[in-house]
Amino acid sequence: MGANVKEAVLGPWPDQATEVRMNKLHANLDVFSEGRKVVVARGRESTCLFKQLDPIGHEVWEIRSVDPRPSLRLFGAFAITDVFVALHIYRRDELGGPESRQWRDAIVRFKAEWRRLFLSYPRHSGETLDAYFSENAIDLGKFG
Repeated sequence: MGANVKEAVLGPWPDQATEVRMNKLHANLDVFSEGRKVVVARGRESTCLFKQLDPIGHEVWEIRSVDPRPSLRLFGAFAITDVFVALHIYRRDELGGPESRQWRDAIVRFKAEWRRLFLSYPRHSGETLDAYFSENAIDLGKFG
């Protein structure tokens, strides 16, 4: 897929099944944008909405929309605290395992697109959860 996030979420969609799935994704995004509690993790943790991907220092994140299947992943980064920029969306089954070439290529593609769009603005970084979320984030014990 690797689609543009705005077009994927807002449509138009090719069929009703895609529309239903994208509306579920939109509901996941609303949790963050409305300031409701979000579960956040780093590394290999899987039960969260936001996850910072390995290697941590690269500042690449995913938003995980796991229900219903197919599970979706939005690759993005924080521009500043509380401002997340998602650039690509994938079905999870397109990415293979975390060590796969497809997964690596998706991260490389995201980083290249970020540089193209925001050349003079590096991805936001931080040591603690508070550097990314000013409030409403639930840490799964992976942050400093």
